[in-house]
Amino acid sequence: TTTGVTVGGIPMVLIASQVSVPVFARQVSMWELASPPTGVQSIVVTTTGAVDGMVTTSIAMDPSTITNDNAASSGLGTTPSTTVTTSVTEKVIDCIATSSTPTLSPGANQTFQTDNAHGSVTLRLATSDQDGVDGGVMSWTLGSSAYYAHIVTSFNVVTPATKTRTVTKYR
Repeated sequence: TTTGVTVGGIPMVLIASQVSVPVFARQVSMWELASPPTGVQSIVVTTTGAVDGMVTTSIAMDPSTITNDNAASSGLGTTPSTTVTTSVTEKVIDCIATSSTPTLSPGANQTFQTDNAHGSVTLRLATSDQDGVDGGVMSWTLGSSAYYAHIVTSFNVVTPATKTRTVTKYR
């Protein structure tokens, strides 16, 4: 279980967390920081158990109201799908962890961001994003049936961009 995340010593706020079905027992969580420090910073994840991997994503968010909606799902199958409420000015980010290393294909209007297979622990992690105008349905097609944990969050986007980090962690 993740108990905290800091960027440059500044604590991040937990947005949402999802644990998959007991057979798989993996946690996926998203964290936010409204005003991160500039420059290269250390990201420190504190857990009560082992960490199998981590991925970071950065988008420009409105620091006054970062997160609009989040949702999560878990199960066994080949077509995980999770939906959040969103608007045309937002960005949607998701993360999926699977119990095996099937091929992963993101759904319609999603931009594939990260894909990591960890064969030694039979785990695969992938992330994608989507413009809010596309509706907030985040789905994946898995090459074979697998246990999964899936988390989705919509963010208010601002212009000009200010660097803000979202950390998605799985164990």
